[in-house]
Amino acid sequence: MNRKGFTLIEVLIAVVLLSIAVVSLGQFMGKYQKATANATMLSTMTSIAKERIELVRGDPRYTTMTARYGAGASADTTGFPGYSMIRRRTFVTRDQTGAPARDRTTVTVRVFTTTAIVKDTVSLTAVIARP
Repeated sequence: MNRKGFTLIEVLIAVVLLSIAVVSLGQFMGKYQKATANATMLSTMTSIAKERIELVRGDPRYTTMTARYGAGASADTTGFPGYSMIRRRTFVTRDQTGAPARDRTTVTVRVFTTTAIVKDTVSLTAVIARP
């Protein structure tokens, strides 16, 4: 049998297979884009938390850290350049207990979003000993 060309059935099967491939690729791209956006947001949230931890760690006024960073407007900040939905909370606790007496300050920074885009929370903690 000598055929030249495709039958209608062969063309329809090819179109169906191609349609399935295109729809699957579209779904994959949507999931990939969402995962990339989430990863970018988490990376930004981690950078915001690290920046705050380093600011507190670098302050030479150790005895006033709790009042300066653990209370007031700077302890609870919402909105950063380009990321208005990110919220950062800073918790500073000074511990002078123990035998022998210890003097250390625990700084915890929690960063989260005020929207449902990313439901994760980034939490970083540093313990700073009195110099």
